[in-house]
Amino acid sequence: MVEKTRLAPYVFKVPIERVRAGYYADKYFTRYVDILRKDNLHQKVVYQIFPRADAVVAGLDEACAILRCGCGYYTDEEKADKMFRDLLH
Repeated sequence: MVEKTRLAPYVFKVPIERVRAGYYADKYFTRYVDILRKDNLHQKVVYQIFPRADAVVAGLDEACAILRCGCGYYTDEEKADKMFRDLLH
């Protein structure tokens, strides 16, 4: 796999505070988190796509930027940064 440096979140003007506050989260996403925490499940998830024909997948840098800014709880910046790095592995 080729390593690539991703574009920084500021390039996409990600509304970081709104993302972190859950402004854009669908309720079913937050319910998933509640259910997993209640059952003490901490599983990693991999998302795969399988196009039926040749395709171009766009928006990956923006998706990674949103995840970098929006995953976890940000009372501790170092802990949040580590959480994001752990998500990538």
